[in-house]
Amino acid sequence: MKFTSQGNIEVYLSEKVGVEKNTLTIRVKDTGIGIAPEAQARIFKPFEQAESSTTRRFGGTGLGLAIVKEIALVMGGDIKLTSQEGIGSEFEVTVRLASCKPKPLDVHIERNLDYRGLKALIVEDNRTNTIIIETFMKRKGFITYSVVNGEEALKAVATQSYDLILMDNHMPVMDGVEAIAGIRNMPGKEKDTLIFGCTADVFKETRERMMGAGADFIVGKPIDERILDDALYQFANKLFQFSGRKGSNVTSLGVSK
Repeated sequence: MKFTSQGNIEVYLSEKVGVEKNTLTIRVKDTGIGIAPEAQARIFKPFEQAESSTTRRFGGTGLGLAIVKEIALVMGGDIKLTSQEGIGSEFEVTVRLASCKPKPLDVHIERNLDYRGLKALIVEDNRTNTIIIETFMKRKGFITYSVVNGEEALKAVATQSYDLILMDNHMPVMDGVEAIAGIRNMPGKEKDTLIFGCTADVFKETRERMMGAGADFIVGKPIDERILDDALYQFANKLFQFSGRKGSNVTSLGVSK
C-alpha cells in the first residue's frame, strides 16, 4: 500500500487441487514505484531494501519479504517477483496445503443492548488506549469519563455514580488491583458497580489478582470488541442496576459469520 500513492492494488487467489495437497497461489499486483532489476535479487534478504532512499521515504526494516519467503519455503512453496520501475510490481506466492474436510463455521452472536445514557469510567494512564476505549464505548451509546490512575478513580467514584468502570492494571500512584479493592470497600452502593479489569498482562497471576480484588470480568488488551460486547451482555443485570432499566431489554440481536 505505501509504495502505491496512485493507481491500484489487485489481489488474486487461486487453488490447484491435488491428491493429498492443494497448491494455493496468491498474486499481489500494484502500480507503485517498481523495483530496479539489480535490486530484485537482494530484496528477499533480511534487512535489505531496494535502495537506501526507500527506508528514508517509506520506513521499514527490510524484513517483510524475507519473512514471507521463509514461510513460503517452509510450506512447500516459493515467492516470485516481476517488476518494472515506474510501472509497478507483482509478487506471486505459492504454498502447499493439506486437504481437509469442510467444517461448520463458528457463529458469533452479536448481542447489542441499549446502552444510551449509561456512564462509563475509564481508568487508564495511556492516552492512546483511553481514546480507543472511549471510541468503543461512545459508539455503543455510553457517556464516558476518564482518569489516569487508581487514586483518581476512587475520588471519581466517591463523587459520582457510574454504571461501568474499565480499570487498567499497571498505573502510577495507585494500580488497578488496589483501586478495585478500594471501590469494593466503599460504604455505599458504589461498591457494587460493575468493574471490568483491562490488562495486556498475559500472566494468569495478574488476572487472578484483579479478580481477587473484586473485578467482575477481565478484558485483555488490545481489546477485542466482540469479547467486550459479550461481557456487557453477560453482566447486563449489574450494568443496568442503577439506571432503572432491565438488562434483559435486548433491542437487537444479529448473527454474523
